[in-house]
Amino acid sequence: MSNTIRSLPSSPLNVATGDTISPVVGTQVIAPVEGEQADAVILSEDAQSIALLFADAQQAIGIDQKAVERVKQKLASGSYNVSAHDLANAIVTVLKEISE
Repeated sequence: MSNTIRSLPSSPLNVATGDTISPVVGTQVIAPVEGEQADAVILSEDAQSIALLFADAQQAIGIDQKAVERVKQKLASGSYNVSAHDLANAIVTVLKEISE
């Protein structure tokens, strides 16, 4: 299984679409409804990087989005519990993968 993570663009990123935006770092002006003032969103380069990585992770092969949503709901409701034994096993597995 292989997932591709896009390289970060040299120009700012529209978080919603992944497209680059204006040359001012991380600034996006959202068109106002008639009679309202425009809003601007400014994202740091780090925030843009995180948003891009997050978008790529959501599209990655092997990610069960329904399972992710179930876990999110359990976390939000406070009903997600993991045994200490399962947590320890997961940590050991990750550490083994990192050291290889």
